[in-house]
Amino acid sequence: MKFHKDSLKIDAEKVVEDLCATIRRQIRKDCKKSGAVVGISGGIDSSVCAALCTKALGPNRVLGVMMPETDSASESETLARELAGKFGLLMTGGTDFHGLSKPQIEMGEVDATYALVRAMKAARDQR
Repeated sequence: MKFHKDSLKIDAEKVVEDLCATIRRQIRKDCKKSGAVVGISGGIDSSVCAALCTKALGPNRVLGVMMPETDSASESETLARELAGKFGLLMTGGTDFHGLSKPQIEMGEVDATYALVRAMKAARDQR
């Protein structure tokens, strides 16, 4: 297909629904999982992925891992937190977690042990 001025004339709602259907199929059927983990940097790409996964799976089935890079703009963390708040995502401070030797994970305004996060996920999955 050649690119031309009409290439971007799309039915955005249909494209979103098609993408959400694909995400649901890939997560549930292909991967046999019930949710997704999305790395969120505060940028547009990860924001779109988080929004689509949340729409497709629901906010209780999406874990956002904050992943600003050292070269990221200073507002990246703020934007990532705003995104998590807008979509009701459980957000961990991915850049602060380096395995079980550091058993605290930053979750928005709350510090929680890794064991608590596992327990929260298990309780959610039993619903």
